[in-house]
Amino acid sequence: SPVGGYTNVAELEFYNGTTKLQGTAFGDPGGPWNGLPERAFDKVFDGNTATFYDGNNSQDGYVGLTLTNCGGATNRLAAEVNLTAEEMAFTVTVNPNPSTGRANVRVNLPEAGLVSLSVLSPAGQVLVNQERNGVVGENPFEVDYGHFPNGLYLLRVQSQGRKAVLKLVKLQE
Repeated sequence: SPVGGYTNVAELEFYNGTTKLQGTAFGDPGGPWNGLPERAFDKVFDGNTATFYDGNNSQDGYVGLTLTNCGGATNRLAAEVNLTAEEMAFTVTVNPNPSTGRANVRVNLPEAGLVSLSVLSPAGQVLVNQERNGVVGENPFEVDYGHFPNGLYLLRVQSQGRKAVLKLVKLQE
């Protein structure tokens, strides 16, 4: 995660061609948020999109995988993201997630412009769509997808040629 941001990752997989790589999860020494074991970094590799790593470290958080049956110095993989300052200024956060179908979305913009938020089904069907002019800095939105069945949805946010796609998990009330 960028400096000042917290690491939040639902699922991560590493592949060699079409073979899924296996191993032991590792993460930043800050640990999970408030020490909660259900938000530990090993949840990133459990295959369940309803569980996630919620990092407690706001300074360079990370999560990775130490590969099994792989000797030498190349047995550790970590997700690395190199963003420009402008790209880091475009951020999208969702809280709570998972939720019962109503979530607060915060879109941070490096420049003013039209912001489009869409909730999509896993098949890509647009279920909810909002558009409005955003300002430089933080722009709050509320999305309501509570009238749809429980499950996994996607939140697509677009503005000024930038795009972010996040998973939304809807649980029973």
